[in-house]
Amino acid sequence: MKTRVSYTFAVNGVPFVGEELVPHHLAVSLGDSDPLPIRYLPSNPAVNHPAAWEWSVDSDTFVVPILCTGLVLFLVIALHSERRLVVKGLPAVGEITKCTPAKRGGFSVNFDFRTEDGNITKGSGWSECRREVGERVCALYLSEKPKRNLSYPALNYRVVE
Repeated sequence: MKTRVSYTFAVNGVPFVGEELVPHHLAVSLGDSDPLPIRYLPSNPAVNHPAAWEWSVDSDTFVVPILCTGLVLFLVIALHSERRLVVKGLPAVGEITKCTPAKRGGFSVNFDFRTEDGNITKGSGWSECRREVGERVCALYLSEKPKRNLSYPALNYRVVE
């Protein structure tokens, strides 16, 4: 259970009220009538908090849901972007220029490919197996933005028969 403390203080004879969550490590040692130094903005004393209490996730319970929502949003956008390439991307033959082990398994590949207008563009993607420099790979790219590309099959999408 989280403990809250309410406090009142005066600035130039004007009373101000505040309320905060008590950090876990201080909850057991805080008494009802203990003095509590308050830090406030001199231009607006309504903005205040106990001086000795540092910010923590416990004191701002909204931080964790915001971070989780941000992570989920990032993953959804990344998957949507990859799906768009798989669905609408134009195919091209790419030539592997580099292949290194990937942190998530498989291999990270870099390749060069020629767009339909003849420009040579650099690309990157993922492969289940090691690829040799000079080996050919299928590349998918967006015609309006060829720098948005990947090797196929993609990391999160597979051909299903």
